Amino acid sequence: MKKYSSALLSLTITLLCASCSSSSPESSAPEMPALSATSTSATQTTADITASQALTTSQTVRTTTATTTTAETTTATSTTTTTTVAVTTDNDPVPIKESYSGIDVSRWQGSTVDFEAVRNSGVEMVYIKAGDNYNEDMYFRQNAENAESAGLLTGFYFYVTAGNAEQARSQAVYFAGLLDSVDFQCRPAVDFEAFGSLSAESINEIALSFAQTVEDETGITPIFYTDADNADIWCEELTKYPLWIADYDANPPASIGKWSEYAGFQYSCTGVVDGITENVVDLDIYTKSVLF
Repeated sequence: MKKYSSALLSLTITLLCASCSSSSPESSAPEMPALSATSTSATQTTADITASQALTTSQTVRTTTATTTTAETTTATSTTTTTTVAVTTDNDPVPIKESYSGIDVSRWQGSTVDFEAVRNSGVEMVYIKAGDNYNEDMYFRQNAENAESAGLLTGFYFYVTAGNAEQARSQAVYFAGLLDSVDFQCRPAVDFEAFGSLSAESINEIALSFAQTVEDETGITPIFYTDADNADIWCEELTKYPLWIADYDANPPASIGKWSEYAGFQYSCTGVVDGITENVVDLDIYTKSVLF
């Protein structure tokens, strides 16, 4: 098919933001979270992420800010395996496990993201914006290369701007073309949240057309990003795509719509992570369901 790294990876397993208020990987300057290990700089207020709530695993994430703006994130995972993802990098690959500390980045985080420092802070997985409309994110390729070199598990998301199903299919083909040029281990992500005056029927038609075309073009089932406020508008057919849900005010998320579970939880848009100095960043917890 296309070039998906060791992404069909040799897994020996079974395994957003113009403004924070719009809650998404693309929402505003910030875009996603970090979990596990210790992140030596985080300025967000106290956030307790409890595994029994945020995940279907026995993981607890606690992010605390002291007067020294030090954030400590502690992760406890019940199951650890020695299976690894084959990522071409000078760093050791991230082990396959039940859940991962993650962030997502785009042009909003600038050109100076130090992915080595990001990984050393405890981040294990990163989603990178590939583009929107028919525009490639200006740091898409740079971020892709540097994240891979740091040994991070990597995925890419696309901010959908289509106004009808035909445009959605066309944008999806464009996204798949961008994916052709990079290696990744995580499912492509569909980020559709700018609805304008579209009806619920049209919104669902666009989302399905985009997701189905990405799957047809890549052979990989994508994940679907939405926020808790809009989760209930999505139709049953979309639940075949693993859910990536955003909710900065509730844990667990206030709603996951018609989905029975989620594969990713974006719990903050104001994270501060070592290696990212030009802006705050979204913080996430991902499960192994995002891997393909």
